Amino acid sequence: MKPIYAKGIFEMSNSGEVFQNVIFYYKEYSRPKKIRDIKANMQKFLDNEEVFINHKKVKPKVIWINARLMTKNISFIHIFIRFNGQLISGINEYEDIYESETSEYPYEIFWRFPGKIIYVKLNGKVKYVGKLLHAKIRKGTLIEGHDIIRFSIN
Repeated sequence: MKPIYAKGIFEMSNSGEVFQNVIFYYKEYSRPKKIRDIKANMQKFLDNEEVFINHKKVKPKVIWINARLMTKNISFIHIFIRFNGQLISGINEYEDIYESETSEYPYEIFWRFPGKIIYVKLNGKVKYVGKLLHAKIRKGTLIEGHDIIRFSIN
C-alpha cells in the first residue's frame, strides 16, 4: 500500500523541542498492520536518518500513531514524532541526512521555527517568510537526502 499524498507539519519551540506531525493518505483501505508494527517500522526509518541541531546529533522518536478510515475510499496514518536540540542566540541550523530517492507520491512540508529563516536547502518548490516555511514536492522529484535550514534567534 503506497500513499497517494503526505503532509508534514513541523514546529520547533524556543527551547529546541521539535514536534513533527506526519500524515500519509491512501486511496485504498486495507486493515493496517498492528499499530505497534507501524510504529516500529517508522522508528526504524527515523533511526536510519541523521538529524542534527547545531551540529549535534538528535534522536527523533515516534511517540504516537493513529490509523483510520477517513472516507469510504481514503484512509490515513498519522504519526507524531518528537526530539530535542540545543538552540543558541544567533544563527542556528537544522540538518537532516537520509537516503536519496525519487518521490513516489506528492507531499508538502510546513515548518515553523523559533527565529527568522535565513537559508534553506530542500528539494521541491520552497517558500519561506519570517519563521514559516512551506515546501511542495511533486511525485517523481529526485530527493537528494540532505536538508539544511538555518534560522536566526536574537
